Amino acid sequence: MQMHGKYLVVAWGGRNRSDDTAVLLAMADSLAGQVAQDVEILCVPQLGPELVDDVAGADHVLFIDVHAHPSWPDLVVEEVEPTERCSTGPWYSEPGELLTMSQLLYHRRPAAWLVASRACEAGRGSTLSRRSLKLLDATRRVVLSMLPAAEPGESAGCLPRSRFSWQE
Repeated sequence: MQMHGKYLVVAWGGRNRSDDTAVLLAMADSLAGQVAQDVEILCVPQLGPELVDDVAGADHVLFIDVHAHPSWPDLVVEEVEPTERCSTGPWYSEPGELLTMSQLLYHRRPAAWLVASRACEAGRGSTLSRRSLKLLDATRRVVLSMLPAAEPGESAGCLPRSRFSWQE
């Protein structure tokens, strides 16, 4: 599914919310050294309108989250479309709303996908539940298949802070 252009990965979740935090941090860390240097990875506590500049500057955006929808499968991969309207609240945005804002403000609409794995635990803490740990590997494989791979010789390990950051 890889295409040419600039890639942005936005992983979001609440701090100290068990699987929510642990999945996004483990996913971002597992991408380190496996994706091309020009893939930007952001970890944020929630999606908000302040991310529109980043979204508009990308050609492809992967939104990574967890879900607790009883009717959804354990791993969901779906294309994100712009919404018909944006919420008026300044604190939280849906992925489709960010695409709508990007289109309205910058006349740019990157291709976007949501990759969401099931959250099995939502208590306080920053560790993965056993079930989510099993899902993490499948989620990582899907995400890696959607991103350009690192070139031989690119450094492995943690991503530089400019490429991997927790914004608050």
